[in-house]
Amino acid sequence: MGHFLPSNHSSKANTLTMSAVQETAFQEKIDAELKIEAKDWMPDKYRLHLIRQISQHAHSEVIGMQPEGKLDYTGTIPAS
Repeated sequence: MGHFLPSNHSSKANTLTMSAVQETAFQEKIDAELKIEAKDWMPDKYRLHLIRQISQHAHSEVIGMQPEGKLDYTGTIPAS
């Protein structure tokens, strides 16, 4: 089913190989345009990039709901 290393390989080698296998599988999902779920394995840099994009989107949604113009100290727009 998978690629298994002989038991004489170090744990670091196993980790590196497993990471390479995971990255290859992840890239294959991307190439096949399959849906990536939050709980799916993904490279750390990819996850951090998504978190940044999501937070920027959330920020723009909040800012977009703000009324235009100057607010007074009560948080309401003063009458002109």
